[in-house]
Amino acid sequence: MLNASMLTIETWLEGVGLKQPIEDCPAWPPDLFALAGTLIRRSGAYLRVFERPGVPDLDIVSKGAVWRKQIDEVAKERTTVSELQAVRVDDVLAGWRILIEAKETPISEINQSRELAETIIRLALLADEASVGIGIDWDLSKEGNSGSGSFLSVAETALISNKMQSFCMEVPRDVLCVLGKQHTPQRGATFRSLSHHLALYQPHEIEARWVNPISKTIEQGPAREALNLLLLPWPTRVETDAFREVPAPGARGEGSAAGYFRYQPNECDSPERFSEKLSRALATAQKQAGIIDAIVFPELALTKQQYEIAEAMAFRSRSILICGLRRASATSHDWDSNFSVLQPAGVVRGSEEPDPTDPLLEKWRLVQAKHHRWYLDRGQIVNYQLGGRLPTGTGHWEHIKIPKRVLHFATLNAMTWTVLVCEDLARQDPAAELIRAVGPNLLIALLMDGPQLSGRWPARYASVLADDPGTSVLTLTSLGMAERSRPIIGCGQRAAPSRVIALWRDAVQGEIQIALDPGHDACVLSLECHMKTEYCADGRSDNGQSRYPIFAGYRSFQSESLSRVGEARSRMYLESKRLSP
Repeated sequence: MLNASMLTIETWLEGVGLKQPIEDCPAWPPDLFALAGTLIRRSGAYLRVFERPGVPDLDIVSKGAVWRKQIDEVAKERTTVSELQAVRVDDVLAGWRILIEAKETPISEINQSRELAETIIRLALLADEASVGIGIDWDLSKEGNSGSGSFLSVAETALISNKMQSFCMEVPRDVLCVLGKQHTPQRGATFRSLSHHLALYQPHEIEARWVNPISKTIEQGPAREALNLLLLPWPTRVETDAFREVPAPGARGEGSAAGYFRYQPNECDSPERFSEKLSRALATAQKQAGIIDAIVFPELALTKQQYEIAEAMAFRSRSILICGLRRASATSHDWDSNFSVLQPAGVVRGSEEPDPTDPLLEKWRLVQAKHHRWYLDRGQIVNYQLGGRLPTGTGHWEHIKIPKRVLHFATLNAMTWTVLVCEDLARQDPAAELIRAVGPNLLIALLMDGPQLSGRWPARYASVLADDPGTSVLTLTSLGMAERSRPIIGCGQRAAPSRVIALWRDAVQGEIQIALDPGHDACVLSLECHMKTEYCADGRSDNGQSRYPIFAGYRSFQSESLSRVGEARSRMYLESKRLSP
């Protein structure tokens, strides 16, 4: 006898809030994937796929291709649901009928019926196969598609109507979201192993925003499967008085007596000086490596004024800008702000002279607040030599506000990029599940941390993502913080200053420490894009379309004048002598 309190397929579908009656089979592949995928995920029925021999069902591949072709033939900018309904393939309609006939089945018992479980799995796989290139491929004329009259154009319209949060048309974005996907896990037995093209997630405390593929309007040179990233680990020196204790604004309710701190360095560079230094670094990098695809600064590196200078320079040089941005509060009691910015406008601007008021800059400026506060404990206070500035008897929380959590995914240069800020890489909630679902090609973590040595926490978390789903990870801290971190290693002696400012991890070459040579304050990291074949759990291949950016070398250099570098090194030497026991 059915327990009235059990959630059935029918009650769940009714609760989703679909625009059409549940008896109507979804006409848009992402909608079908959201519904069928959730049912097999919640019931655990997807595990049946791992009982198969791994030989792909060619019928799913062919029927998915037919469905996609029929959508392409009728799709236009204002495609209606009724027009999409007219081109559903028979396999999808038949499968949905079986699902509705079993609508009184509790979700927890779906897996007890082999026919029902296999039918819903097949619906999810057909939807995935019909969605090749969604969110990834910007070339609408590819393979005979006709510009705006294509599946990809309809997908973009759906994404925009959902405020860049989902590709669904009928499924509300506050219930279920479907995004594009770059990597399919090649190990383990998870729901994520079932799809190449669609990623499913339930929006909760974090909101994903998908920036559809951005095509270059002007190519800077011959087509190449490579990237050059200019890493600027600035500031090169972090003074003790940049850290300031703040009276607690109120009880945290955690039984902790921890206080708060602010990071507010005194500016030593005028806007003119910063612009000159950045211009010199970019010119040197271009001389060494040619095209610079992205300029990357670490966490909290730039003020608003410095950011505007860097954004304009990246825009002129046709580079992506990725940086940490800090903003002090208006009053001593208000929260400060800690942001990351991903600005890709430089790679899509036209051939005309760059205009600092170009609306592209505002349109593509992807600002993302840090998800978690830094907690400075006693060990870190000692390691960073802040004991005279912050009491070691209690820990100290970063005095920043935590607004609604957002995570951007942007497809640039045929790869999907995402950015995290320091603790957001280490804390599994709420971003990790979303990152694993999408499997971006490249994740850049901007840090306010010590040297990026193998074995430290950034290396551990980068390793997890490189293994599953296959994301390549770059972590970058400032030279000032790397050299400031000097743990006690025994007999009261401090470790020597380290110049390892970044760590690279990919699934092919593994882990690489990136260290600056003495006197250097910048470097160019070169990456190559390797194409590999990935397989879904049901055996379907992506035909070698998975992109892996892998390490191809780096070279550090000096952007400062010799006199300034000499002065800085002298100050560092005197400071280290003064602090040595």
